[in-house]
Amino acid sequence: MNGMSNLIANVACIVVGKKDSFVGNNVNEKNKEKQMADFLIILAIFLITLALILLLSKWLWNSCVVQLVPVKKCENVWHLVGMSVLAGLLFGGASPK
Repeated sequence: MNGMSNLIANVACIVVGKKDSFVGNNVNEKNKEKQMADFLIILAIFLITLALILLLSKWLWNSCVVQLVPVKKCENVWHLVGMSVLAGLLFGGASPK
């Protein structure tokens, strides 16, 4: 699990732009390449997970919800994205302060 926390820390450093990869006056190129590789791995995992969730959501909608509720079949995954955004706006975690 320690490796995963290092991976996430490296990605956070890249995103935030933290310059902790310096050794003296020279940039540590190995560390920079590892951080970029870690970032690309996290990005790929995120995109694959998102695609699987969308495809699973489409299948669940068409096989379960359509039979239980009088709604149309979902023909496009982008409809699920729009519905997810709408549900987030209507029911999402924006709490009054």
